[in-house]
Amino acid sequence: MLKTLLGNLGEFMRHFNISYTSYFNRRYKRSGHLYQGRYKSMLIDSEKYLSMVSRYIHLNPIRTKVMSKKSGKEKLGFLIKYKWSSFAGFIIRKKMDELINYGPV
Repeated sequence: MLKTLLGNLGEFMRHFNISYTSYFNRRYKRSGHLYQGRYKSMLIDSEKYLSMVSRYIHLNPIRTKVMSKKSGKEKLGFLIKYKWSSFAGFIIRKKMDELINYGPV
């Protein structure tokens, strides 16, 4: 989830897709598209919706067939260790990342 005051998210994503794809393809000696489809952007204009979107993003890694068989405690442990998420920083102060603004959510 990103926030921009300039309303230039489309321009940022275009630049990111081009530059990161070029970097990735050079590093791993491959070619072609890295991402499938276009990114999706939505205006979040209420605190209730912000909370719902944040919850959706943070819980998405455990919404799989494999994780459906796990207990709540196992799912929580997985989310805390999941390195591609900011979830741990929201519930454990020591795990906060300086690049993430935890305030709005």
